[in-house]
Amino acid sequence: MLGIRRFWLMVLLLVTGWSLVLAQEAPESLTVGNITITGVKKTRPITILRIMTLREGDVVPTDEFESLLEENENNISNLGLFTRVALTHVRRANEVDVFIDVQERWYIWPSPTVALEERTFGEWWEDKDLDRLILGLGISWQNFTGNNDRLYGYGQIGYTRRASLTYNRPFLFPKSVFDGTVSFLYVNNKEIGYTTVDGILQLARLQEESLRQYYIGSIGFGKRFGPRAQLQWAVGYQYFRPNDSIVFFNDRYLTDGAEIEHYPTLRVGYVRDERDVRAFPLDGYKYYASAQMNGFPGLGTSRFGKIRSG
Repeated sequence: MLGIRRFWLMVLLLVTGWSLVLAQEAPESLTVGNITITGVKKTRPITILRIMTLREGDVVPTDEFESLLEENENNISNLGLFTRVALTHVRRANEVDVFIDVQERWYIWPSPTVALEERTFGEWWEDKDLDRLILGLGISWQNFTGNNDRLYGYGQIGYTRRASLTYNRPFLFPKSVFDGTVSFLYVNNKEIGYTTVDGILQLARLQEESLRQYYIGSIGFGKRFGPRAQLQWAVGYQYFRPNDSIVFFNDRYLTDGAEIEHYPTLRVGYVRDERDVRAFPLDGYKYYASAQMNGFPGLGTSRFGKIRSG
């Protein structure tokens, strides 16, 4: 009898010991220890940490850790700042350290433009008028201050003169989830469409003077709901100053009694982007919807709205 008791006691001890070993080798959860970032030169580390869903001190289920690591690698890649992103980890019992290694891309890109101010090449070929040539140069400077912000400027001369400047800054404040954008656009047209006849756009042009100038300024904000969804809204003002001769072509081109057209704008939109890697998506989806109101009672010379989705 004593031998049987000793046997079962040994079995119980072996099972208990083996269970403890398994518990130590495969804990139900892991605690995220240090997150170390290497390879950054221009980019501020906080720019990467903000887009991650893993934080130091987080406790995550062991069986979900690998998928979370892949998700965060995709989030960092979707910043568009790096040519290579690699996440590795070192585990110690129930704690794991995460290592992020990146290689930064080139951030300043010029974009020259040489084109003809025509809807189709066939239309230009009828007259072969080189006066309709436009020359432009745009400069895109991404990661302008290391915060994944973008400064874009464009200038154009020729048949249509144009100048624009846009600045976008994610995470306006250290602990905020708000992005900001400010933009300005100026266009000087020698030719504009003033009506249609049988579905064909009719164009008006003056030989020595511009036919229309317009200015558009706006400021926008976006509230982030995680790294893949954002609510956006923007306010702006549009100012159009056509030449007096436009009434010769179309006496209804301007609002009754107005010599210029101007109105405020308000736009609200929502975008959700669940694609795995936005540059080359293999899985996921993206959709957006927006509504814009131009002009309000007592403000501006025109009122109309636009709705978009996709």
